[in-house]
Amino acid sequence: MTEQVPVWATIFTAIDDELTAVLNTAGNAAFADVIQGEPIGLPLGGPYACFWYLGRTDAGAGKLTLGNVMYAARIQILCLWPMQAERATLGSWESDIATIDTSIRRRFRANSAINSNLTDLDIGDSQLGYADLPIASGSNTRGLYRVLSMELQLDNLEGEALSA
Repeated sequence: MTEQVPVWATIFTAIDDELTAVLNTAGNAAFADVIQGEPIGLPLGGPYACFWYLGRTDAGAGKLTLGNVMYAARIQILCLWPMQAERATLGSWESDIATIDTSIRRRFRANSAINSNLTDLDIGDSQLGYADLPIASGSNTRGLYRVLSMELQLDNLEGEALSA
């Protein structure tokens, strides 16, 4: 089989486009900005979605090929909401986060081109928690965020030729 080489610029643009198009429960854009990279220094405000290349892993059991080495490229997705202290809004806030979680998954699964010329994609389980992150790059200012994370795995069953 022919080796399938990922077109990373296309993949990252497609992920960015899908996250930018996610809506919250009010029908507005879910994120103030989508950032390609780890949240090392966030702008003030939010919410934000960040994503970055996380490395590679085996493509998974039961995914066999005779032609090439199989692997899955891992993309970390991190959605960040500045902490809310107002108890009266926490229920609607959590509802919005749950809606956005589902919307992200639907968008990724519905975009058959997000995987460039690769084979398939999988979305890992959601994790929800809090994180203390830097607000501005190079500063000591930090902020508390509600964080939704998931891993997107892009399967490449014809990833690398066994011989050159």
